[in-house]
Amino acid sequence: MSDHFERLASQQQVTDVNGKGTEGQPISKMHYSKSHLDRLYRGETSMPSTHFVRIFLQITSRAAGISPDRYKKLCLEADILLRSGIASARKTSSASASMDGPAGSGDSVTTLQLQLSLERARHVGDNLRWALSDAQLLMNTLLQIINALREIIVDLDIQQISEASIRADLNMQDPRDEALRYRANAEMELGRVNERRRTLEALWDHARAELMRLSCHPGIVTDSSGGASASINSTVALHQDLLARPALDDIATALAKVGLINDRNERDTEDLVRRLAGGTGSDSEDDFSFLVRALSHPDGDLREAAVTSLCLTYQDDPKVLQIVEERSRADSSELVRSAALMALSQVRPMSERTLEICLERLRYDADASVRQVALDVSVHSWTDEEKTHDALVDRVRNDSDGGIREEALQALYSNWPTDPFTLDLVRTCACNDADWTVRYAALDALCEGWVTDSFTRDLLIDRAANDADLNVRRFAIETLVGEWREDLVSQGAIYDRAVKEEDWTVRRVALHAALSGRKAERLKENRKRRCFALDRSRNDPEYPARENARAFVKNNFPGIVRLLPPEEQSDGDRRK
Repeated sequence: MSDHFERLASQQQVTDVNGKGTEGQPISKMHYSKSHLDRLYRGETSMPSTHFVRIFLQITSRAAGISPDRYKKLCLEADILLRSGIASARKTSSASASMDGPAGSGDSVTTLQLQLSLERARHVGDNLRWALSDAQLLMNTLLQIINALREIIVDLDIQQISEASIRADLNMQDPRDEALRYRANAEMELGRVNERRRTLEALWDHARAELMRLSCHPGIVTDSSGGASASINSTVALHQDLLARPALDDIATALAKVGLINDRNERDTEDLVRRLAGGTGSDSEDDFSFLVRALSHPDGDLREAAVTSLCLTYQDDPKVLQIVEERSRADSSELVRSAALMALSQVRPMSERTLEICLERLRYDADASVRQVALDVSVHSWTDEEKTHDALVDRVRNDSDGGIREEALQALYSNWPTDPFTLDLVRTCACNDADWTVRYAALDALCEGWVTDSFTRDLLIDRAANDADLNVRRFAIETLVGEWREDLVSQGAIYDRAVKEEDWTVRRVALHAALSGRKAERLKENRKRRCFALDRSRNDPEYPARENARAFVKNNFPGIVRLLPPEEQSDGDRRK
């Protein structure tokens, strides 16, 4: 699996070099080593991103023989289910927040404190690992210095014994005393490092226990960033050239640097002791400062909880409202921007300022989910505002997302049904919108508000024949047979669709509409329907449609059953 990821990463890099950008996080920046995948399989690491799962499934689906089209269809279904689940959960949480009000924000504060405590514990653990590594490296260096000094002292003793001259003896005494002094100094520094190492090991055991406790808490959000270890650099104890030649001058320089490193590392160790003893930090700062600090956390879920709690808890603070407004515009996460808009709408439901922010996000936000929230908030709170009407018209015409256009159109029809401009816009969307769901919604609005209008009938006939989507054509036919059954023009259009429609499912609907009618009907109409049913039982290209026509004749005109063509096998039976 790791090799497959590596090949896909290489292919993606070649694609990027050729000028074709790729969506999502580059594969080369993902964690897909064998050890990481092993931890993932065993459930010992955080859940991967959706993009990672897509690539994983792409690899395994290809190995399982699933075709690319089938894979895309399954991914689309899974994505729809995932988004529906997330939307449902968020609606439930927002509904409970609106019922509970500020009283429910304490749980969010507690969750944020736990999450930041987990991040702090990870950061301290990484620092402790590096500090232990530095201490071990420094101990090894000091042992090398002590061994070098021992050899120098032995050489000086041998040289002192071999000299017969008292003058030479006096000359050799000073370097030996200096070497002994250096050795005592090195042993003292080694003792300091060894003591610090024991302290760091005890702290490491404490940090690991704290990290395990926080990681097992059900309320925290797992941080997928991999901790803070990427930003920590190990301290280089000594340059290797200092020990290349173990002369006394070089050793003096090395010991001086060792002393500086020991002083700095001891201060760092004291700081780690204070940080580890500080716990979660909930007593050292109030909730307001904590929530404000949480807004700068890299995890989007935490920022979302923080902005909601901050707005609902301190709704009367102008500075808080300004902060939340800024988050609704500038936060990098669409979930945080949406949460900020929802929180503002709860604490300032009728504010003109909130309306301006929502309409601004509705028009300019790059993410459709944020525009969706802005649309819902605007329509819910300011249905009578002319600004809202104009913004909805703009979204129906210009929004790139079909779902936004559809909901904006429905909001216009629901709140301004008597506006002549609304009718013109609905008609335009029913014919010209690029998304079939918008055309479908426009036809539905026409049938609700203007079903008796002859222009609506003509539009339904046109859409039944010419719309590119079979769902819209089917809906137009069903509406015609429901509302315009007695109209001769509509009847002719339905008969035409029952013969000429290319999609057999839509043709079956048209056939059913053409053959259905009241029992007490004019003889002329019965004769027309009877002849049409006989024709379809012989000439329709699809077996189910022919069988429908045959069943209609048997049930309604038993006297002419003899005129039906011989019964035939279904396509499936014929293949068997």
